[in-house]
Amino acid sequence: MKIIEAITAKSFSLDKSLSASKIVGLKVLSTSGFRVGYVKEVQLDLNANKEGLSVRRNIWKSSLFIGREYIERISQSGVFLSIFPSILWKGKNILTASGKVIGKVKDVQRKHISNNIESITLNAIFKKDVVIPVSAIKTWGNSVVLKNSYNVKQKYFWQKS
Repeated sequence: MKIIEAITAKSFSLDKSLSASKIVGLKVLSTSGFRVGYVKEVQLDLNANKEGLSVRRNIWKSSLFIGREYIERISQSGVFLSIFPSILWKGKNILTASGKVIGKVKDVQRKHISNNIESITLNAIFKKDVVIPVSAIKTWGNSVVLKNSYNVKQKYFWQKS
């Protein structure tokens, strides 16, 4: 193996770095260990600063861009995020505080393009969509559980508003 000559103004160790080509294809894992997808591309701004990663999910779902502020660490075994990407809540069950499934998450409304959630949209069969504010959510896990104090007022789609 040839030795690489370093030319840099600051201290740098190649042994403690990973080339961008080796990051492509690594698994991307959320804080809970959920596999978000695989690194598709490493995105740089025009000043050559690492801005984030494009993540390939699967053939049916669109790719994601994860900003560097949400990347906890990168190793040879994968990319570890400091978050659970909020848009992945789409399709999860929504339960009342007593455990009754009342529908699924149809959409997630975020603050601009951040991971901060403002509200979610509840979708249920034969019922109109209901927007639920994040303040009404008790816990997030494999499903969304609402607080005791929040009463979802669902109407069938043929009922007037």
